[in-house]
Parts: sequence; structure tokens; C-alpha cells
Amino acid sequence: MRPTLPRRYLPGTAAPYRAVVTTMKIHILLLVLALTLTAPGTAGSEERFDISADNLLGTRTDSSEIVVLEGNVRILHGNTLATADSGIYDRKSEIIELIGNVGVEDGEAQISGERGRYLRSSRKVIFSRGIEVRDTSATLEADYGVYDLDNEVLDAKGHVVYGEGTKLMRADRAAYWRATGFVKAEGAVYMADEDYGAVLRAEEVTYDREKGFGLAVGAPWLELLEREGRNGMHITADSMELYVDERQVVVVGDVSILRGKTRAEAGRAVFLESESKTVLSDNPVVTEGRSSIAG
Repeated sequence: MRPTLPRRYLPGTAAPYRAVVTTMKIHILLLVLALTLTAPGTAGSEERFDISADNLLGTRTDSSEIVVLEGNVRILHGNTLATADSGIYDRKSEIIELIGNVGVEDGEAQISGERGRYLRSSRKVIFSRGIEVRDTSATLEADYGVYDLDNEVLDAKGHVVYGEGTKLMRADRAAYWRATGFVKAEGAVYMADEDYGAVLRAEEVTYDREKGFGLAVGAPWLELLEREGRNGMHITADSMELYVDERQVVVVGDVSILRGKTRAEAGRAVFLESESKTVLSDNPVVTEGRSSIAG
């Protein structure tokens, strides 16, 4: 038999009220009408929106309507599942504060943090005290993050760390598009690829994980570590294009290359690791000791 709350708990009744339901995990059955949502972009259709918890405490005044959720909080919104230890649901603003062990499952992505704010109307989740994302082969951590459920886009700020296989990236802030695997990092960007043997620093880096392509701008600095068949070198330029699968790097604008005691300058350079070759163009000059070659 389903539990029934006093009449004063029903929406539309006058005067403040308080009601407590304990001992069993229940859905907020009497809020079904208020919790039914027309899905964005599909006018006239209904999207499921259910909230459940071990204990519920509701209060209502003329200006607010609050439901306190205690223990095993679960929010099912369409295909998205959000969980937490406890929460506070403001029905007027349609915002749910989630507290403790907050988790969001959206497709293959699992997002977690200690504190979250679920915005039902805009379908966004704000993590204000740390965020961790696990999505297939990629992971991302940051101090703060906002995840857009409809567009599958994560905006992260503060000590951002992105990892994928042997690749590691750190930055002040980053945006991650789940559907396309596209990452844009800004502010003191540091990238390392253990497999390729490279370290990159720049002010801004965009990386397409599906295509294996990266673009670095803002005083980019690249170090190619010494490997069998390859001498180590340091490279600076105005911009750098990295083709990971082809093991190729293209640098453009005020190019400077240092390899041991040899320095090269040019307007453009292409590093072809598969051919163990570097091609310099646009007024190249190579200097070693007192000798130099220009072309």
C-alpha cells in the first residue's frame, strides 16, 4: 500500500506545512504533476523526471516550496541519473542542491564530486567543489565544472588535468565536447605524450582526440625527447600543428630549433619522424659553431 501524506502537503493548499516521511525509500508521488517536464526541443512531449530519497521533509510558504531529501537521493531525468547522500529541492526555481558523493551518469560518462547543483530547466549540473569525469578512455579532473547534459559539453576550471592513454594535459581551464572528443585548453597549458616522447607548453591548445590532431598557439614551446633514431630538440614558434598518428609536427612563424650545439631558424618547419627528416622553409638558417648555412 502506498503511503499518503496529509492534505496540507498537496500543491495548491493554503498555509505553511511540514511533513515527514521515513522508514522506506519512496518517490515523491504527490509531486508527479509538478515534476513532469516537456523535453527541450520536443514541444508537447513529456520527459520523465523522478526524485526519490529515504526521508523527505517538505515546507511551503507563499513565496517558496522546499523539499529536503535525506539519504540515497536519486534523480532520474530522461536518460540521466543523478545521485547524492542528501539534497534540497526548490520547486520554484527547479534547482536541486546535491550534497555528498554526488554522481551523474550520462551515457558512458560518469561525473562525480562532493557538491553539485542540478538545474532542471536548463539541464545543467554545476560542481562547485571539485569534479571528476570518466568517459570511455578519457578522464578529466578540475576544481570546478559545469556539465551541459543536452550538448554533452563540460566546462572545467582550476587545476584541470586531462588524461587519455599515455597522454596527459594540465591547464587552468578547459572545455570538453564528449560527442566529438574535442578538447580546448587555456592558460599555462602543459601536455606530455609518453608514447611519442614529447612535451608541449602553450597558452592555448585545441586537441581533436578522434582525428589525433592538436593546435598550439600563444608562445608554444615543444620538446622532442631523445629516442632511438631521433635526436632530442627544443622548438619554439608562433603556432604548432601536431599530427599524432602520422608522427608529424608542423611549426609556423618565427621558428627556432635547438638540437645540441646546432640552431636553426626559419619561417616554417616540418618534422617527419617516420622519415627521420626535418624540412625547413621560408628563409632558413642553420648555425653550428662558426659555420652556417642559409637557403
